[in-house]
Amino acid sequence: MDFNELRKQFESMSEEEKQERDRKILEQREKQEAVQKNIKQQKEQERQNAYFNSLPKRYKNASFENFIGLEEDRKKIEKLTGGIIYGSNGNGKTHLGYAACRKVVENGGKAELITAKDLFDLIKKEFNNPNNSGNTIKHYASLDFLVIDECDKIYGSQTEYLSLIELIGKRYNELLPTLIISNCNSLKELAELISLSCIDKLREGEKLAFIDEKGLKYKSMRGKEEQAWLKEQQSSIKQ
Repeated sequence: MDFNELRKQFESMSEEEKQERDRKILEQREKQEAVQKNIKQQKEQERQNAYFNSLPKRYKNASFENFIGLEEDRKKIEKLTGGIIYGSNGNGKTHLGYAACRKVVENGGKAELITAKDLFDLIKKEFNNPNNSGNTIKHYASLDFLVIDECDKIYGSQTEYLSLIELIGKRYNELLPTLIISNCNSLKELAELISLSCIDKLREGEKLAFIDEKGLKYKSMRGKEEQAWLKEQQSSIKQ
């Protein structure tokens, strides 16, 4: 049936027939949209399930709500979607990292937590396979949210140093949040491992917290000596 015949057929229809035809078309379209929406929701649920099933048992259910700490810190903690958390062992830093990832994933984003050692091991493996060179940096640079844990447990090699600067720099330029977790007890100690440049990018917007058995402390609550050191280092770089 050509266009002219279709037009004649349409013009010969009564007003009621036209309205019924339009109703059926709209109904069919709504059904198709509902099916597509259901498929999209199923895929998203499968993605989230795959992520949560991949987590270590200890942190599979880690969230901000079940973080064991001071009650008054709860609202502050949920704001830590990027930056630096540092301090001594056993105060829940890794739990907070997984909790931040959970929040991003549940909102439809892509997030991962990886230890610094595992990250650098993946990068080093690429040295023996030129075809895959750069894939690790590319993958972790594209995530909506990235947590790098145990940044104090690395070898301190030039490769690690430069790789971390490159990765954090790429994410910084794309406005993608990165959370660094370390057992270092001072910024000076951490800067020797990951560079002052990385710290400067990560702490932008007051996203810096020290955690101990007394709870969470933000940059403005840290000691004057450490802040003076940080300003001194930044000044020396600019000079």
